[in-house]
Amino acid sequence: MNFNFPKVRLAANHRRFISPAVESLIKEIKKRIKNKALAWLFENCFPNTLDTTIEFQRNNTTVQHQPDTYVITGDIDAMWLRDSSAQVHPYLPLMKQDAQLRLVIEGVLLRQCLCIERDPYANAHYKYTNRTSEWQSMDQTDMRPGVHERPYTYQRQGYPRDPRGHPARPNGLIHSYFRPRVGGPHVGFGMVWPLAIIMRGMTSTDDDEIRFCLKMLEKSHANTGFMHESINMNNPKQFTRSWFAWANSLFGEFIWKLYREKPYLLD
Repeated sequence: MNFNFPKVRLAANHRRFISPAVESLIKEIKKRIKNKALAWLFENCFPNTLDTTIEFQRNNTTVQHQPDTYVITGDIDAMWLRDSSAQVHPYLPLMKQDAQLRLVIEGVLLRQCLCIERDPYANAHYKYTNRTSEWQSMDQTDMRPGVHERPYTYQRQGYPRDPRGHPARPNGLIHSYFRPRVGGPHVGFGMVWPLAIIMRGMTSTDDDEIRFCLKMLEKSHANTGFMHESINMNNPKQFTRSWFAWANSLFGEFIWKLYREKPYLLD
């Protein structure tokens, strides 16, 4: 890749949270993998959730003096239950090395419990209940205080059929292996989701297929150094969401997985 790798990661004094364990892993992987483009992307993407999206309080009086971590998705100031889970998932193995990081993740779980108690059917919440959603006047549902989004979709609340074909236990919600929803600027012919490419690579056991996914991802960032929500298949500079921490976290998790299991694919 004929490209100079500029510093695009947020400066240390502006980061929301710094984990010594995360920083140590970034240095290790950057040093040891030969593909400098992937190393640069990993350095930017893996810590993006901690750098830019969390509001952490170690002793929050509003949640019984326990840690509280509010996690936005990026350019939307709301916390999705699904997204926030995926955003911090890559850091779980590092908790034993970093007690503060463990508290951050504990705070995410406690905040998610608070959100579910507020409204078990909502999928995205604001930090405070005095916020009013932009969808308040459009959604024909009970938009409670502090709820950002309550759409008709199973992706956060329902549970699909087991992909092996076994029936799942009914839970009163949508019961389908497919997502019953269309619409939005990130869909349409020719718009590709990097999340899908990453998951294809993470779940593949075929080296050639994984290399193919890595090449696509390496070409998808439009010189920004980060993953996006969707990209035009013919022009990656046409993309949605320049700040989308879920995709960044998942990409970092993918690279770390390969570093442990198939490091030769990162050369």
